[in-house]
Amino acid sequence: MSSSVAPDEGDEERKAIPDYITEHTGLDDVSARKLVSDTCLASLAGFVFGGGLSIRPTADAFIEANRTTKFTNKLHMQSELNTAVMNRFMVRGSYWGWRTGAFVGLFNIMVQTLNHKRGKRDLWNVLAAGTTLGASFGVTSGPRGIAMGGLGGGALSLWFGLLLQGSWVLENYVEKQKALEQQSTPTATMAEVKTQPESS
Repeated sequence: MSSSVAPDEGDEERKAIPDYITEHTGLDDVSARKLVSDTCLASLAGFVFGGGLSIRPTADAFIEANRTTKFTNKLHMQSELNTAVMNRFMVRGSYWGWRTGAFVGLFNIMVQTLNHKRGKRDLWNVLAAGTTLGASFGVTSGPRGIAMGGLGGGALSLWFGLLLQGSWVLENYVEKQKALEQQSTPTATMAEVKTQPESS
């Protein structure tokens, strides 16, 4: 006697969220995992880049500000310098890290959504996403910031979009070649298999 198990309502709710997102944005499990990894890598790269830019200016400022400061010894001076550099590194790294991660994550979501809504992947989707995000990041700086952010985001997205366009063209070419190879491969029908003589 077989018994049927009623589906858990919690499972249905958990499935409804990805289905809804996929329906409206085109994001599936694979693209979502790629989105998370790209965002994390971008945040890490922004953190290292922003923090690295602050090392030399912070060290120069510390030396200039403490020319007349009397330290206990050279080790004490080096320790204070390292502390100042590290603190500034963390501040500037965090400043750049979350902004870079947010930009890359939102950029990928917008590009994926535009690809899904328009039904095609092209350079215009990338340009629209980059320009819009760049302008939105410059809102706090007024009209000039919006204009500069839009231009900067558009320039970066243009460069990145050309790379994406090339990868999409190559991907489509590979898919077409695989389809042609499958069509040209002969397949035996069931009737042909039955009419083949059995080997003794």
